Amino acid sequence: MSLSIEMNLSVDSSFPVLNNLQLVTPPSVPDQNIEKATTEIFSLSEITKQNNRVYQSLINEQSINVNLKSITGIKSEQIRGKQSHEIDYMLTLISDDVYIRTTMGIGDYVRLSDGELLKAGIEPANLRDETTGFQAGIYRNDDLYIVAFVGTNDLKDILTNLRQGFGFDEAQYHQAIDLARTARIAFGENLLFTGHSLGGGLAATAALSIGKPAVIFNSAGVSDNMMKNLGFSPQEGRAIAENGLVRHYVVEHDLLDALQQKLPVSQPIGHKILLKYNDDSEESGKGFPNNLIRGLKAHSLEKVLELLTIYKPWSSLNDEQQEESLVMLNEPDLSISA
Repeated sequence: MSLSIEMNLSVDSSFPVLNNLQLVTPPSVPDQNIEKATTEIFSLSEITKQNNRVYQSLINEQSINVNLKSITGIKSEQIRGKQSHEIDYMLTLISDDVYIRTTMGIGDYVRLSDGELLKAGIEPANLRDETTGFQAGIYRNDDLYIVAFVGTNDLKDILTNLRQGFGFDEAQYHQAIDLARTARIAFGENLLFTGHSLGGGLAATAALSIGKPAVIFNSAGVSDNMMKNLGFSPQEGRAIAENGLVRHYVVEHDLLDALQQKLPVSQPIGHKILLKYNDDSEESGKGFPNNLIRGLKAHSLEKVLELLTIYKPWSSLNDEQQEESLVMLNEPDLSISA
């Protein structure tokens, strides 16, 4: 099946056109602009590190907040719900950390080694499958266990996104369900899930499979067929997720979210919290490549971390206000703002 998309994918009517999964650059756009886009996306790393340091210094100065590294004794059921929780920031960091196979964790959240997984009765190979592209990591803080799923990072993952988006059965989603059930047996009920992009779709599916919460970021969709495989009607499964089982942060102008809204594909599940994009002066213009740069930046976890640092929605919004943040990109006036 060949996918050819010939439509405007931008919220402001000038997004890039995709054809057979390859970016088609208009003749008027110089190559150096595309290189500039890539450079700018990866230059966010230092900015985000600075934001993290600033954020930590701020919460250390304010007694009303708690340093994320010192959050202990949390139960996963406390994290369930539509309202943002301070641990969501750490879950963003974990969703980023899990992409690195050799990491030992971040802060007080320790990534289980292969030896620890085996001791718990989990085969490490079940967290890494080169054939399907499936990757995950399990983190521990006291008796809280977090299963984090790796997002889209190779061609296998892109194909998984597309096939699952159009309703086909995908192995990675079944592997996520199997891992969720195995982790519950191994670690008990104090368990939650997280992930970014494809990893968000996997985390949401895992959450539905055992009824434990997930916090996800710029997530891929979950198909109606997958809902049925889990024993839910599509309407029932989405309602459960949106009622607080899954909390979904989306950055305004996220490329994946824009594509999913424009195309007849599976939609993400969960209570949606839209983080308003803070435009840089160079990105404020319309047209290509500005929209491409903005869309890719918006999809990155770097941008999610930056905006969470700025807005701190767990301290500024109550349940009623966060209910209003369940918006679509064509309703920007309801977005979270500073």
